[in-house]
Amino acid sequence: MNPNGQRFLHSVKLLVVGRFKAGKTNLSCSAAKAYATIDGTSQWLCRPVLIIDADGGTMSIPVELRTAPDVTYIGITTESDWTRAMNEARSGKYKLVIFDSWTNLFDKFAMFARDLKPDAKGRNRDWNNDASDKVAEALEEWSDLAVRPETRGITLISTAAVTDWWAGEFPNRTVIGERIQVPTRIESRLVGRNTAIWHCTREDPAPFRDERGNLDIARTNAAKRNGKLASRGEQLPEGAEVLMSRYLVFTDPFAEYPYVKSQDGFASEVDAIAWNLNLAEVLARHHALEQAAIANNQPHPIAETA
Repeated sequence: MNPNGQRFLHSVKLLVVGRFKAGKTNLSCSAAKAYATIDGTSQWLCRPVLIIDADGGTMSIPVELRTAPDVTYIGITTESDWTRAMNEARSGKYKLVIFDSWTNLFDKFAMFARDLKPDAKGRNRDWNNDASDKVAEALEEWSDLAVRPETRGITLISTAAVTDWWAGEFPNRTVIGERIQVPTRIESRLVGRNTAIWHCTREDPAPFRDERGNLDIARTNAAKRNGKLASRGEQLPEGAEVLMSRYLVFTDPFAEYPYVKSQDGFASEVDAIAWNLNLAEVLARHHALEQAAIANNQPHPIAETA
């Protein structure tokens, strides 16, 4: 353990990205359940927790976290809320800070800029430039938590939305993939400042169709009621595992997700496409590896760019 009380010697900085309702917040919050045997006793690795919410998505936060006495929640509705959240994060009281999300923070800062300068000459361009500057400053404050003496070793997990990545000029524009839904200069900083960037996606069940290709409503509803509708519309056999939706996490870059990365020294055991991933287990294994490296007097790979 660090002299400042943090469980990790070097901070983990994880950015979780994905579309709406892809499981970003749920995956991030699963980190709060990480524990390990320390000094002969089982202890939480990532408690107390600070949750900073610019998304207003409290219903995505598990009930046990929303009501736990060692979890502090700060919602972002004004610029001063962000300042207050960062001051709280710098206090050294927390082992895990979750921020949701960079996309919504940019939108809020653009709205604040519009309210402050409604008659700006460039209007949307000026408001967005002001918002980009504010988010860049916020990202610096966030990243500094990993190296400040009182918070070094803290676990930092943040989220961002993704959107279609278009190429070409109207009317010949085409979608060539996805990109993180922030301005380009913020996207490049997000990619560079994080230990890992993982992409969440969800596979939902497909409804049944009859021999004519029409929706088979009765059969689909019956299978769904019985928990026997799989992700491709198959009806599962009796006693099979229920598979209504699959939450997937891409931890290695693929053609569609060029921004995804996993730094050497962190979570190398996790599959390139993980199913129902639990961050608590990932962080517990990472802690064990870090402690083993310390015991063997070996440098931990993540330390090189912490």
